[in-house]
Amino acid sequence: MKSQLLSRTLMLLAIAVSGCQSGDDDDDNGGASPGDREKVAVTISICDGESLLAGLALEGLMTTLSGEMLKVTQDDVECITAAADCNEYFACGGMDSSKTCEADSFEEKCASDTAILECEESDSGLSLERTKVCADVSPENPTCFETANGPECGLETCTGEKEGCDGDVREECKDGVFTRMSCDELGLHCFANETDSWCAHDDTTECSKSFCENNRLVSCLFGKPLFGVECGLVEPGFVCMNDAGHGEAECGLHKNDRECTLGEGECVGNLARLCIGGKWFEFDCALLAGAACKFDEEAAALEPDEEPMAFLSCVSPDWP
Repeated sequence: MKSQLLSRTLMLLAIAVSGCQSGDDDDDNGGASPGDREKVAVTISICDGESLLAGLALEGLMTTLSGEMLKVTQDDVECITAAADCNEYFACGGMDSSKTCEADSFEEKCASDTAILECEESDSGLSLERTKVCADVSPENPTCFETANGPECGLETCTGEKEGCDGDVREECKDGVFTRMSCDELGLHCFANETDSWCAHDDTTECSKSFCENNRLVSCLFGKPLFGVECGLVEPGFVCMNDAGHGEAECGLHKNDRECTLGEGECVGNLARLCIGGKWFEFDCALLAGAACKFDEEAAALEPDEEPMAFLSCVSPDWP
């Protein structure tokens, strides 16, 4: 788990900077500057009760949820970086911090023909109602449908259970709802067999873990390359290394150029310092007023094999 989390974080750091572009310079779907990346990761850590490492992963512009690729847009990044407190942060996600809910007993439903009402649970212990607008998640699936397994966003109703590709668009009929997902917008291609379909980097290479393709770090999902990012987009001077010492390929500085030991982490006043790829990345917890850096010694004692940076977070006495 340790190597997978670090490798995934490095991948998402690169994506956060590059905007997960597939070669189109005019792609406006994302692309966080290093300053934005710091503010977003700090805000997520404080408001969601996540570690900074998890906050960095969540800040990435692509996240895999139930096999579906979701993109954080530049509007999302700008909204979070402008948030003065956690109330404004949750508003960026369509939530009102005064509308709490019980995640275990909450029944999701279509709030309208175009949105789902759900209960969003965070590690901070706070659960809030959220109105998720279908078109904001996927413009190709703008309508909410009630199904036997809960509400789903889709394009139209359908019959049967089937998957396939329409060019580089993945199509699926499930629970009576037809959905489409554009793999090409993610820099990927659509592949299918007799029963399944998926978005991937290519379908000719088998893999069991992330690997280097020249200076590109390529992730692996379900035995196939998913997508690749240039390591130089994570940080100038970073290269892709298959033998970095974590069992997975990762982006980082050459061994002789490293500033710190991979996985190190420390609090220096309100400043959280994480050693990622052999370089110190610093996050000022005070970017949200009243917050401070915390190293969770109790959690670290329970997981002695985990890297120290995994237990760093930003916390606020005023939240939740």
